[in-house]
Amino acid sequence: MATETETRVQLSQEELDQLIDREARKRLGMSGREFKRKYARRELPDVPAVRDIAMLLKLAA
Repeated sequence: MATETETRVQLSQEELDQLIDREARKRLGMSGREFKRKYARRELPDVPAVRDIAMLLKLAA
């Protein structure tokens, strides 16, 4: 029988910003800073990559 364990990862604000930047560059071809700006202005399409990275932004809030 499989057992379920809870795993938590703690990131500093700097590490989270780096993760957002890395994912935005890899998945959308833009910097994390550009992603944040465009997301705030609702200039990004409603696609899975944008939603995934947006979830990371919510962790930073």
